[in-house]
Amino acid sequence: MTSSNEIGIQSRFSGLSRVILFNWPLYVAALLVVVGLFVISILPSVDTLVSKIAMLILVAVLLQTFASLIASHWVYDLSPLRDWSWLAKAVGEPQRIVLVHAGYDETGGKLAKIFPSSEIQTVDFYAALERREPSIIRAQKFFPSKTVPISSSLTNWPVPNDSVDLVLVAFAAHEVRDHEKRVVLFQEMRRILAGNGHVMLVEHLRDRANFIAYGIGAFHFLSNADWVSCTEAANLLLQTQFKITPFVRVYELCR
Repeated sequence: MTSSNEIGIQSRFSGLSRVILFNWPLYVAALLVVVGLFVISILPSVDTLVSKIAMLILVAVLLQTFASLIASHWVYDLSPLRDWSWLAKAVGEPQRIVLVHAGYDETGGKLAKIFPSSEIQTVDFYAALERREPSIIRAQKFFPSKTVPISSSLTNWPVPNDSVDLVLVAFAAHEVRDHEKRVVLFQEMRRILAGNGHVMLVEHLRDRANFIAYGIGAFHFLSNADWVSCTEAANLLLQTQFKITPFVRVYELCR
């Protein structure tokens, strides 16, 4: 039987464990690189300069790997993104919600608990992506969605105009790599948004903090300028923005 203390430990690291589970080939590769460099550095036949360079690279790989793990634990286990309850303070009590994701629901199904009286529909545009990340494929395998999406496309969702109080798109919109297609996605969000509704965009950014945490992996994210350009092109107004940890920014958009 699992003790309550063990359950607490598991829950405190559940976000980090999912990050590792979804991206395990990268961490295995880092481990193999570290082992290989260590072997090179201690071989007596290897030149001293080569040995020192190998050790320096080894240390850099270790530091980068630990930095990414610490940042992921901070974001997904120690910040308000763990339970998403901050949404209620930001948007009040929306009657109709559309959750938009790219194959994996980052909220973990918590919206129904946060907004028990709201009507919640899901759009999963994973099938419309030209490039599909292996990490998302693994996420779908281990945590298949329990909700049937109303649409799997970037546009033409079966939702009336001006009818939704909250559109939430978290850690998903950057998977649409083409700028024009991202604009189309946000135009569709604007179409369904009620006059006093909100689009909440949650994303890592291609910025200094994420480069420190994730190294070249930060190139997978978009810059603040990219998001501003995209939302302006979709005729959405930036009402406010704020950070949740140094690594994640939330954009509150409206019509």
